[in-house]
Amino acid sequence: MDKRELIGLLQEEMPEELAAEMEAGNEVKQMWIPKNDQEADWWIEINQEEIKQLERLEHQLQEKIATYQHRLQKVQQEKEFKQRNMTSRLAIYFDTIAADQKKKTKTQEKYTLPSGEIIKKYPAPRIVRDEEKLLRWIKSQKGLEEYIQTTEKVAWGELKKLTEQTGDFLVMKETGEIIDGIELEHQEPIIEIKLG
Repeated sequence: MDKRELIGLLQEEMPEELAAEMEAGNEVKQMWIPKNDQEADWWIEINQEEIKQLERLEHQLQEKIATYQHRLQKVQQEKEFKQRNMTSRLAIYFDTIAADQKKKTKTQEKYTLPSGEIIKKYPAPRIVRDEEKLLRWIKSQKGLEEYIQTTEKVAWGELKKLTEQTGDFLVMKETGEIIDGIELEHQEPIIEIKLG
């Protein structure tokens, strides 16, 4: 049995009240709610078929996305290769140009051509810190104590074990004292459908 036949059979089982509204061409004014187990079971079946069709479409679209992402990745790799190739050859050429033909500052050298500029930059050195050694050094110096940070943080995993929820508050189990700085955000219950 193909999907159209199955959906047709499921539509034949549609609750009379809902079918009458739809046949009359009326918009269903209120959200239809199943009134018994048979209607709830029908509702699961009819929606499950539509969900399967949407999942199939979703899968096809994900495959297309994957194909385009693969193509995009190839184009990006080719572009990066072209850029590296162009830059590396121009870097070699740049080193052959006489120094008096380049404009030079503290941070860069530049050579101008009709199609663009070749710029060789001299970035500032990157600072790599060994936090432990740096902290020991600062502690050994006089007058640098203000540059030492102390971070206080609540050990929440341990504190939480001593609490319980009472109404809209989190309280200490032993004393019943409401904990300041804690707010409970209530969440909507979740309904799950497990198909048999």
